[in-house]
Amino acid sequence: FGSESLRLPVRDYSHVVRERDVLERIRRLAPTHWFRQRARATTPKGLVDLAVKLRARSQTELGNFLEHISELRGYQRKRRIPKLRHLAGMLIYLADDRSLQEFASATEGVPELHLHSRVMRAVATGKIAKVLVLGTNASQAASQPIVGARKGCLVSGHIDSSEKLQGLAIFLFNGVDVTLPADVPTDQSELLRLARDGVDAASMRGGDPYLRELACLHGLQRTPRHAEMLISAFDEDEELAMDAVEQLQESASP
Repeated sequence: FGSESLRLPVRDYSHVVRERDVLERIRRLAPTHWFRQRARATTPKGLVDLAVKLRARSQTELGNFLEHISELRGYQRKRRIPKLRHLAGMLIYLADDRSLQEFASATEGVPELHLHSRVMRAVATGKIAKVLVLGTNASQAASQPIVGARKGCLVSGHIDSSEKLQGLAIFLFNGVDVTLPADVPTDQSELLRLARDGVDAASMRGGDPYLRELACLHGLQRTPRHAEMLISAFDEDEELAMDAVEQLQESASP
């Protein structure tokens, strides 16, 4: 994926495939000809080729849908916005850095795509300060493709609000290598210490009940394993890369 500038994170399915319902489904389908044929036909190169085709198609559609968007009102605009959000969300994972910056500029004038525009620019440039102010959801949306690209990121300015602090913690929880200003009080924040350093006995006796419970679930370990847990699939339908591939095969859009 990386050789084609794709930011698709590859989830760890080692635990999911051991679950009883998954094993029973595989056992039921394995004797069928179409299942074996499709399993043999699925290769890393095939997935990359599908993603590249989906990228080209999505970029064309997004460009077309952005035309005259400023002139649309009422129902026509309301009908167009979900399509733009869907395409922008996919291209955050599929477009190369140069194209992503171009789409960030093209969408920043559309109020309904404010979040997507900022996430696009942050993912393309690695500069995440303008995403941190949008809170934890925006930070998670940006950190996943950055993890997929195996890139680091940079924070400029001051971490002077709880929203920025929590957003920064999201990037650290995901295992992103973040370059911070010298005045960021990482040692004074219980949340940042937990995200950056892992868990010690003091974390399990901390003053914040939510962080205390999280520390107990993590277990004593001086190196954090948050990223390892986040990259593990919760179920077989969670993987973003699979969703993107299915869009190419099953999308009904013209």
